[in-house]
Amino acid sequence: DELFFLEKALEAVPAGQPPIELTIATVDEVASGATGLEAMDVVVVANVGQLSEGLAQRLTTHLQAGRGLLFTLGDEVDFETTNRLLGKLLPHPLRGLHLAADPVAGTPPLGIHDLDLDHPILQGFDLALEESLGGSRTARYFNLEVGVGTRARSILRFDNGAPALVEGRMDVGEGRTMLLTTSVDLGLT
Repeated sequence: DELFFLEKALEAVPAGQPPIELTIATVDEVASGATGLEAMDVVVVANVGQLSEGLAQRLTTHLQAGRGLLFTLGDEVDFETTNRLLGKLLPHPLRGLHLAADPVAGTPPLGIHDLDLDHPILQGFDLALEESLGGSRTARYFNLEVGVGTRARSILRFDNGAPALVEGRMDVGEGRTMLLTTSVDLGLT
């Protein structure tokens, strides 16, 4: 399940803070409007392979309203379809899935090496964050078509320098998009 680990992480709220309200919806529920995005601050699009114009329009409207999107990738994602339907929402277009760990070639999985500790989402964490992310391992991730003219910021990088988490500010509104180039579950490890 793509959201198992994310759901558990969001349950870990510091003492005295209100819980995070989480709604899990299917792509069809979001695209049809059955799930009201208007009240949601952030929408997580986790390893979605079934994309539609309706979904793209609802997510665009969400971003135009100044809200956030988090895209996490995985084995269901077709990068060409994602670029075609959601490309204007992504910080950078996707390229193919890259195999970082190859037992035949003797290359190990990647950890997180370079953290932008000045970014607001990493504020308040100490060295334990860097150590725990550095201890994580990723065998596969999506390459990005990084270029000029985008308003993007790399927040986390893999050991090989490839972007792991990128933030983008889109021209479609005041909202922000985050793109995790790998999965939030064990599917690409």
